[in-house]
Amino acid sequence: NNQASTSGQLNASEIYQQAKPAVMTVRTDLARLDDLEARGVGTAFHIGSGYFVTSAHVIAGARDVMLEDSNRTLEKPNKNAKVAQVIGRDTLTDIAVLKIDTPTSSLEWASELPAIGTNVFAIGNPFGRAPGSFSSGIVSGLERVFTAEGLTLVHLLQTDTAINPGNSGGPLLNVE
Repeated sequence: NNQASTSGQLNASEIYQQAKPAVMTVRTDLARLDDLEARGVGTAFHIGSGYFVTSAHVIAGARDVMLEDSNRTLEKPNKNAKVAQVIGRDTLTDIAVLKIDTPTSSLEWASELPAIGTNVFAIGNPFGRAPGSFSSGIVSGLERVFTAEGLTLVHLLQTDTAINPGNSGGPLLNVE
């Protein structure tokens, strides 16, 4: 539904327009694996003071991490991409924090967990293609546990929102 509600909440188009400037594409040059040069791609979002959040798996094994503006159509990394400093990463929560010194809009963390059935929106750069995509869904589960390859992630939020390769690390937004 793209109509603003009577409660004054933003509609989907307004949410996209407000969030998009805070979202960047993450590109990585990974270490050589079996004599093959690999590249990774994902999404990050600005939380203030040059700090960006992405998924730890997006930058795993990366030699170089680049952030590039997601508000322009870019076919490949360009001269405007900025080398990001990896501040920290936690594979148990799949969170990484990056830093660049480029002013941009920022997004705020939600003050509380959403309830099951809450409308949510995902914004990202699937397949590394800016200007990105925007999809909607609902929170379909809370406190999920995921185990794979000896790693267990807990306290996960489950959504039926479409997430494509390259969206990893992007924000999940609510109407607020």
